[in-house]
Amino acid sequence: MIKTITVLFLTLVASIAYSSNINELLDKNSTVILKDHLERTIISINSDKILIPASTLKILTALSAIDSLGSDYRFKTDFYMNERFDLIIKGYGDPVLISEIIESVSEKIAKKINKYKVKDIILDGSFFKKNITIPGVIKNSSQPYDAPNGAICSNFNTVFFEKNKTGKFISGEKQTPLLDFTLKRVKDTKLDKGRVKLNSNDSLLYTGHLFKYFLQKKGLKIDGSVKRGVLNNKANKIYEYNSVYTLNDVIKKLMLFSNNFIANQVFITMGAEKKGVPGDLKKGMEVVSNYLKKTNKKHLSLVEGSGISRNNKISSADLMTILLDFKIHYKLLKNEGNDFFKTGTMRDISSRVGFIKKNNKLYSYVIIINGDNAYLRLNKIYKQMKKLIK
Repeated sequence: MIKTITVLFLTLVASIAYSSNINELLDKNSTVILKDHLERTIISINSDKILIPASTLKILTALSAIDSLGSDYRFKTDFYMNERFDLIIKGYGDPVLISEIIESVSEKIAKKINKYKVKDIILDGSFFKKNITIPGVIKNSSQPYDAPNGAICSNFNTVFFEKNKTGKFISGEKQTPLLDFTLKRVKDTKLDKGRVKLNSNDSLLYTGHLFKYFLQKKGLKIDGSVKRGVLNNKANKIYEYNSVYTLNDVIKKLMLFSNNFIANQVFITMGAEKKGVPGDLKKGMEVVSNYLKKTNKKHLSLVEGSGISRNNKISSADLMTILLDFKIHYKLLKNEGNDFFKTGTMRDISSRVGFIKKNNKLYSYVIIINGDNAYLRLNKIYKQMKKLIK
């Protein structure tokens, strides 16, 4: 009995010491919460402080999407042909429409209409509002994480390129051709290798040019051009592509790569599906707000779904309640060893939320640091926090 009391006393002393070390690393713009597998609080500091969460906000976007669309939801892309033999492509926000899929779909379409000669390829992106601007995205940025959103996009609205030994620009991905349509933008980077994002004007047409390339590769004759347009009721549907990826699959990719483009494609799509076409940020926010109300959570400041904007703000207490709702989906998070987590990083901001699995029990945590040396401080706090898990 005495031995048991001694062990408990030493454990309590160690916990107090680790908590004290964490306290020393925090200031008024920093917060940490740790809960045990029964959701009892082990440590909570500055839990009501409203801070910028960065990319950890993606957990709320994912949770709202699962709630509103369902884990098995699949994005789609429809294909029509009109009386002029134009091929019309209508998109519905698929964030993972990539070259391999476009080639596979092109083969199916070519087999269906191989007796016809296609005139124009027309892209209908009316499922999303035109030229959506994401708060926090830097105007004229060349960074892939600033890629624009749209109802029809491919390869995350980016083009990967490099120069070969002769100095010629080629694609940096064997599955994706480097099209003349994107060559000027590639040359404008002045780089020998890299990834360039497409602007909102080019992104929709880029998908059309990719389809044209692969359709011709499959033997289909196309005489016309690639252009924007709107589907009318005189066209007949010839094929419907339902994504090979479920929403759960998409969320797993979102968490692994922390892709801002994917996050806001999902965010805008759930707005369009639940609040009407065209989808936009406001409708996406309405869906999230309805989810928060339904689950009796406090309102937070939300302007987009990826966490890239500094106008997104939340307390660690509210983020913890959202995280606990995500517990049943914890395997969708990125994981290293026994830690399943999502991080967020911006200038002077570092955050990390997740679940640490020990003895088949999940401990949940939220750490947000706003201020100088945020990343270094977070890592120190994280290490001290892990010592509290027994």
